Amino acid sequence: MHKMAFIGPGNAALGLKALGFETRACDGACDAAGHLKDLAGNKDLAVIFIASHIAAEMEAEEFSGLKATVIPLPVSRGDFGPLRENMSRLTREAIGRRIK
Repeated sequence: MHKMAFIGPGNAALGLKALGFETRACDGACDAAGHLKDLAGNKDLAVIFIASHIAAEMEAEEFSGLKATVIPLPVSRGDFGPLRENMSRLTREAIGRRIK
């Protein structure tokens, strides 16, 4: 079964972990680059969502050569219901199937 991961602020990571995501909490591009390399070795991982403000700080080379699809995601500080629906839609578009 394909899995999803999230790299971003701890408050968002904690909420997404409760939804079954593999999460890596970080607040900046330096930490995120290391987490991205770590997650790249996971063969079951289909999609890596990364907080858009962190992705914007990273170099393009840090995203090259990954097997998983990387999707920048605006981080919400409120209700995660709409965020989950949006991630589900983006995942279907990225890999052509629904992930639970």
